[in-house]
Amino acid sequence: MGNHFNMKIQAGFAVLETFWPEFAEVQGCIIRKDCIQSGMELSRFYDRTQFETLYNHIHILRLFRHKADNPQAKEAEDDFFLPKHPDFRIACQIGKTMGEILALKLKRDFPTDRFRVYYTEEDSPIVQFHRVYNNEEFLLQDKDADFTDGQKVLIWDTSE
Repeated sequence: MGNHFNMKIQAGFAVLETFWPEFAEVQGCIIRKDCIQSGMELSRFYDRTQFETLYNHIHILRLFRHKADNPQAKEAEDDFFLPKHPDFRIACQIGKTMGEILALKLKRDFPTDRFRVYYTEEDSPIVQFHRVYNNEEFLLQDKDADFTDGQKVLIWDTSE
């Protein structure tokens, strides 16, 4: 019998909630339930898109123990992670998969709404999303979706 993991059932459930999250409406915006914090105030943001992308972003390397930290990083402009480290590369694959899963989940849970899910990898693999609102700009434009020239961005649009 293959596919056995030496993982506590609670850890498996935490992974499930991370990759297949529940959502809640907060001040008219869709937020992952596991990202809701006290003191969330829409009025402090330029628009709903900015609010949602801030509260719906997941730093993949913060979810797991890893060895991709850059021991030389001391200043904010330094790379805090080593992009060539195997753990960083694995986190990137996890992030890409999470982005695709999240787009499917949003489309299933909100079939009449349009969402954009983003995977970015510039200095740390991050997955984030927002609902598409009239008269609000996307976080990133389709032209930004590129895996060449150092730009590492994937975009899923639930309308497609």
